[in-house]
Amino acid sequence: MWARYKDRPIYLDSNIIIYAIEQGSQWAETIRALLGAVDADDVRVVTSELTIAEVMPKPISFKNPDYLEKYQSFFSPLSPLLTVPVSRDILLSSCHPVIYRPNWGLNRWMRSMWRLRGRPEVSIF
Repeated sequence: MWARYKDRPIYLDSNIIIYAIEQGSQWAETIRALLGAVDADDVRVVTSELTIAEVMPKPISFKNPDYLEKYQSFFSPLSPLLTVPVSRDILLSSCHPVIYRPNWGLNRWMRSMWRLRGRPEVSIF
């Protein structure tokens, strides 16, 4: 299933990371399979530093060290998840008018935005 992603990273949005940690979602089995492929070094996954800002407030607010550790380990430098910085240029370029086309689907639209920013091909998960 993951062979087609071998040569390009898969971008993990914040909700995928939340689902992976919280579990119990309808996507749990797929996410578990993806993370298994990451552990087996079959695919590479990437996210942005913006994801940290989106994901971390809830676990921090719970003040539960075990719960917080689950999230922190996901973003650890030892994690296979590559966390890339979001530059001002990327943020500003995301504001340029690119028409969201419903028949494209969100993944195709996000890939087009990624290419506009000068990034190599990436899969959005």
